[in-house]
Amino acid sequence: MNDCLAIQDKKEETFLYRIFISHPELNASAVARRMGISQSLMSQYISGIKKPSQEREALIVNTIKDIGKELTKRSEEHTSELQSPRYLV
Repeated sequence: MNDCLAIQDKKEETFLYRIFISHPELNASAVARRMGISQSLMSQYISGIKKPSQEREALIVNTIKDIGKELTKRSEEHTSELQSPRYLV
């Protein structure tokens, strides 16, 4: 009987859950704010309580990708600045 309860209590790991658990540097609340959705709804998507539409899930993933692109661009700009003559001693 305990095994049945354990199976019922265990939620399916969603794609979004796997993204956020494998990248703890991602802040789900910040992603939700950027998208204009509530943190509570984002949390429900991640935990599997609610299932986002395919379009909404794609928007979440694309928002995360956009953040990654912005970070990469800023990192590359910073690296270029560090290699400029004014930083080289």
